[in-house]
Amino acid sequence: MNNNMLEEEEEEEEDEYEYEESRCAELVFGEEEELDPVQMEEKLRQVKLELKHKYTEVDEEEQMRRYHTSWDPYLSSRYGPFERTTSMPAMRYTHGPIARYACCDRTLQIFSIQVVRIKRGLEWPLHVYGLVAVRDSVDHNRNLLFHRTRDDCQILTQKDSFLELTGPSRAILIVDPVEFDVELKVKERRESDDQILSFQLFGQNGVFDVKQSVMLDTETMPIGSDDDVIKLSRRVVTVELSGQLTVCVAATQVAGQRSTRDDGGIAQNKAPSTTDEVRFRPKKSGESCATCELGFCGVEITVAWSLLNCDNIA
Repeated sequence: MNNNMLEEEEEEEEDEYEYEESRCAELVFGEEEELDPVQMEEKLRQVKLELKHKYTEVDEEEQMRRYHTSWDPYLSSRYGPFERTTSMPAMRYTHGPIARYACCDRTLQIFSIQVVRIKRGLEWPLHVYGLVAVRDSVDHNRNLLFHRTRDDCQILTQKDSFLELTGPSRAILIVDPVEFDVELKVKERRESDDQILSFQLFGQNGVFDVKQSVMLDTETMPIGSDDDVIKLSRRVVTVELSGQLTVCVAATQVAGQRSTRDDGGIAQNKAPSTTDEVRFRPKKSGESCATCELGFCGVEITVAWSLLNCDNIA
């Protein structure tokens, strides 16, 4: 008798908890209450805290749609459309006068973005397209880190699941928490069958692991192209004014000489490789040049310096 009464009371408590959970969720995502993005994020955080991580997220695409909808009436007049990308140049103060509010400040350097797990229904390899962008206090517009169209997908495998980043296009300033937009899809045979890999919006308050080095990378290309310029896939890095920037170049001649093996076959000799590095002392503006000597060629490194775009912080 007592056990039955306890079970009934527990069931009533569970029903009451489920009702409370749905009521809280409705407060966050209900259409009757108009909230700006900051208020939405704070209320979502409070709800999750109340429910002690038992809160179930709504559909990612629906969450993104509602965030997008809330942007237009509250923020578009000040920052422009939700989809706008930043127009601030990386070398804004390299040449010419330096604005009074240009300065050195804390920045965020993105090293890599990796797909660490996939949802049910998806299988490796993945043909991924979409974008990953970050917004900061400079203009609150998208600073693209990854951007590919459906016709130019990147193929990710379980062994190599890192996105090929091409950004940021300028330094990412950390004054207020930065926000990340993630809109990634997986291409199927028909566009109507494409699946969502990740649709997320989240913030970062600036607490990061300290990194001492950044890889300046480029794809293999022959020396002696039309303009003799090696175009880096990512060309923006941030350096402490009291620190230094080290650029290391490793080069290998692709065409090795052939030789005859003892058995009469043709052996392909290993192509010789060489490395060199140069160090730069940071400046507030202007350019610095140095040359890496690689034996069979010399590579001139040019670095353009600029202070941060702190004069337009909203």
